[in-house]
Amino acid sequence: MNTTSAPAAAPAPAAPAADAELILVPEQQELKVGERRRLMMMLKTDAPLGLVAATLRFDPRTLAVRTVSGAVLSADKAGAPLVTHTIDPRGVLVVSVAPASGATPLAGEGLLLIIEVEGLAAGEGTISLDADKVHFVATDGRSVRAMAAVPARLKVVQ
Repeated sequence: MNTTSAPAAAPAPAAPAADAELILVPEQQELKVGERRRLMMMLKTDAPLGLVAATLRFDPRTLAVRTVSGAVLSADKAGAPLVTHTIDPRGVLVVSVAPASGATPLAGEGLLLIIEVEGLAAGEGTISLDADKVHFVATDGRSVRAMAAVPARLKVVQ
């Protein structure tokens, strides 16, 4: 009886790590108390993404997050991404974005989310990404590094 075993298959080479970045761009940097402004969250990635999750922090004394809506960031314009979010009144917005079932992954560079904020009281309002709580999941299994993000600064006036 021959007990030789077949040679083990070599592991598949790991895909190189990728970079991804979220950028917050205010529609305007000044708003009056009671006014609403849009903040665009842009995504730039060199990997196909199946999930983007982030935590943003803001000063709830000067700003309130009123709405969060998704934008189409894929070649498949029919499959708008699925957006889920929670807003904590203490100044925390947690958001996740994933491609719709059967849609192409999030890739390239473009508008990911629109966040509508309202000025509550005069002062400097900042919305920033919590660097430790930004996660990207690539559909091809490679690791994705989150690049540093600059906070969006808004000035609320009377």
